Formats: sequence, C-alpha cells, structure tokens
Amino acid sequence: MEFNIGSYLSIFVITLLLISCSEQKYFFKSNSINEIKMSPRPDPGSTESRPPDTLVNFKPNKGFRGELKEGDGYITVKPKTAETLKRNRRNVSKKLLFSPDDETKRISFVSKIDELKEKYFIPDVMIDSFPVKTIRYFDTKPVLQTLTTPIKIRPKLTTPALKDSFPSQVSTGINLGIAFGWKFTLNYYQPKPNIFGQKGNKISFAPGIFYGIGSENLAKSNTRDPIITFERSALTHSIGGFGMLGFNSINIGYSFGWDFATGPGKSSWLYQGEMWHGIAFSIDLIK
Repeated sequence: MEFNIGSYLSIFVITLLLISCSEQKYFFKSNSINEIKMSPRPDPGSTESRPPDTLVNFKPNKGFRGELKEGDGYITVKPKTAETLKRNRRNVSKKLLFSPDDETKRISFVSKIDELKEKYFIPDVMIDSFPVKTIRYFDTKPVLQTLTTPIKIRPKLTTPALKDSFPSQVSTGINLGIAFGWKFTLNYYQPKPNIFGQKGNKISFAPGIFYGIGSENLAKSNTRDPIITFERSALTHSIGGFGMLGFNSINIGYSFGWDFATGPGKSSWLYQGEMWHGIAFSIDLIK
C-alpha cells in the first residue's frame, strides 16, 4: 500500500465542506417547554389594570427538529416548522405571572417577559415561577479532534517466508494526529454551568479518518532485504480510521491504520504499509 497524501487532502477538503453545513437538532418529546402568553393591554386612557401574563408549560406529543440558541440565563427552541409546537403539545399547565411590587425588580421582570414573548424556551432561574429544566436533544455534526494511539497491535505477517518468525506484535510509543469525523451525540443541556463549567453532559459516537506522525525503531530484528546495519529511530506518517465513544470532550475507542517510515532503510521495515489495530484517545478541538 502506498501513502497517497493527495487522496487524503481531498477527503480533508470534503470534510471542511461538511463542516460548513447547518446543523439541525432533534428534540425529544420528554422535554418540558415554556412559552409566555401575553395578556391584552387595556385601551389607552383606561383605568383598568393590566391582567397578569401567563406562563404555559407543556411537553411535545412527539419529537421534532429545530434550532437551539442561548440567551441570558435561558435557551430558546425554534422548531423547523412554525406550527410544530402550536398544536403538538400535551400535559399543558398554566401559571399567572404577577409583576413584583419592588420597582427595580418589576422593571427587570417586564424586560424579561418582553424578551421571551413569542418564543419557546427552557429557562434557568429568572423568575421565581420558572422551573429549572434540562433539555434533551440529539444532533449530528462534523468534528475535529486531536488523536493519539498509544497501543498498536500489529497482526502476524502473512508473507510465507516470515509468518513463523514474526507473530503478532504490540507496540507503544508517542504519536499525535489530527482527526476528522462525524459525531452523533445525545445532549443533556442546561443553561447554568456545573462546577466544571460545563452546561450539561454529552454522550457521543464518532467515526472518521485521521493523519498522524510518530516514530518507530528500525532494527535488525524488524528489517529484511536488506537488514539495516545501524539501528535508528525513524519518523513515521500514519493514516487510518477510528470509531470513538465520547463523554463530553473526552473520547476513547478503536483505531486502525497504516504506518510509513521515512528516511534510510524505510523499504526494509517489515511493517511498512502494513495494517495495525489500536486503542485510541482523542479530545475535541471544536465544540
């Protein structure tokens, strides 16, 4: 197998194009969603006081696609179809929102109500009547990671002349790569950060490809035709694929690939271009 960097650059370009795509989230029907129904304003000059606004809390009858945006202490949900949540609701409860007596608090209250009217939202603690909730949704998106494979398992060589002398090998070493993939994530999101500064948790799976660099020792024991005279540490290029299970930004999983040594004696290395399997770790660079 020959290392063809042109092919992988093409894949890289395609990946970047995918990153530019807009992402849609799938919200589960277990979510508790709020909206504010504004009370009618009294006619100009009327001495009647304005009735209190109403907080409506409900759950969707079924899951739906849409967008999520962060605000100041809350998140808003915008369904892909405008009518999705107007009729698609269950367990509806209502609560009157009375304006505070304190003038400073009342100004803040009215401002927040005006900010959230005609929106679907999941709040943090803004008004005493609002519950603290976590929103659950599923999304898919491109992912960029740093990846390392500290443990590589090199299968037994299949060349008839060598198979008895070179059984399966385990190698360890320092290597670092850049990985591109597509992540499928279950999100448990809330506006208020936890003690680690994270807004909820994420459980994910991500397949993809990677390119990396590392080093391998070229010695008499692992070179043939010809056997090298002077042992040396050679720079290697690695290409391959992976499948990672993740919790928040930390990922662990399976990787496979091919190493290509550089410099004198590279063609003598028995594992030049031979497939290996490994245990990989990665960290998301773009969240």
